[in-house]
Amino acid sequence: MRALSLTQANRCETAKHPNCRCRCGGGLHGSRRLLENATREDFEALPEDDPHHLPTKEEKKRRAETKRLEKVLAQIKAAKNNLLESGFAREDYF
Repeated sequence: MRALSLTQANRCETAKHPNCRCRCGGGLHGSRRLLENATREDFEALPEDDPHHLPTKEEKKRRAETKRLEKVLAQIKAAKNNLLESGFAREDYF
């Protein structure tokens, strides 16, 4: 799920527009849990499962590394399956 920007999260919290346009689906629209001039750190302090939570730089790096490793693992599995299907290798080699 794509992260909100600070502006988007702040607009929803303070209900700048009559309709919600973010991933909270209107559940937190205008909830005003934070001050109108809330900083990025205020939104980063919200729980991770909160729709208005903004990830920290460390969280972004960790997510990117996880995504990269998942991609590498998928490539390895595909290569293994190709070897098995071609008959070049047997299952007991792995």
